[in-house]
Amino acid sequence: MSINPSKQMEDLECKCDSERIHKKTIRRALGVHNKSVIDAIYGETDRFPFHIAKIIRMCKYYNKTLAKQESSLANMALNE
Repeated sequence: MSINPSKQMEDLECKCDSERIHKKTIRRALGVHNKSVIDAIYGETDRFPFHIAKIIRMCKYYNKTLAKQESSLANMALNE
C-alpha cells in the first residue's frame, strides 16, 4: 500500500474551515470531482493555499521589524 504524499499534505493543510471552503469553491468553479488532486487545481487556478500566504506575511513582518530602529517598540518586543 503506497501513501500519496500530496494527500498527506492536503490533510495537514486542511485543518482550518476557511481553507476547506476555499478548496470546495475552487473545485466547484472548475467542475471537478471532490477527490481530484488539489495541487493540480491550485496550478490551474493560479492560487495558493492560505498557509503559504500566512508564512509570506510573517517573513515580511519579521524583516520589516528587523529593519526598524533599535528604539522602536516592535523591535524592542522582538528582542525581548
